[in-house]
Amino acid sequence: MEKSYEEQIKEYNEILKSNPNDFETLKKLVSTLVSIGKKEEAILEYEKYLRLNPNSIEILYLFGNFLAYTIKYKDKALKQYNIALKLEPNNSNLLYKFANILIYYGKKNEAIICYEKCLQLEPNNLQIFKPYLDILRSFKPKKALLL
Repeated sequence: MEKSYEEQIKEYNEILKSNPNDFETLKKLVSTLVSIGKKEEAILEYEKYLRLNPNSIEILYLFGNFLAYTIKYKDKALKQYNIALKLEPNNSNLLYKFANILIYYGKKNEAIICYEKCLQLEPNNLQIFKPYLDILRSFKPKKALLL
C-alpha cells in the first residue's frame, strides 16, 4: 500500500531528526512538500537545515536550484549561490551551475564571467567550454571568433 504524502513527510522528518546531513532525504521531503502545494514549508525546511549547516555547499546548491527552477525565487536563488561561492570560490562545478542559472535569468554577462573562471580552473573541460562558446556566439560573436 502506498503511503500518503503526510505519512511520507512524517517519515522523512524522523529520518532527518536522527541524521540531519541526509541530503537525499531532505530532497525527498522538499519534493513531497512541493507536490502537495506546500512551497513555503519546503523553503522553511531548507532554511532550517542551513541554520544547522550554514557552510554546507550541498544544501546551498540544492536550495539555490530549488529556488531558481522549482519556485522561481530569483533573488533568493542567486543569494544561495553567492553564499556557496564565497565559501568555495574555486569550485568549478558550482561556478558552472551558477552560470547556468544566470543564463536562465538572462544575466549573460555574469554567466560569461562564471564560465571564464571555470575555464581558468579547468581549461580542457568541454562540458564548460561548449555552453560558454554558445553564449558567446549569441551574445558576443566577435569574442567567440577569437576562440
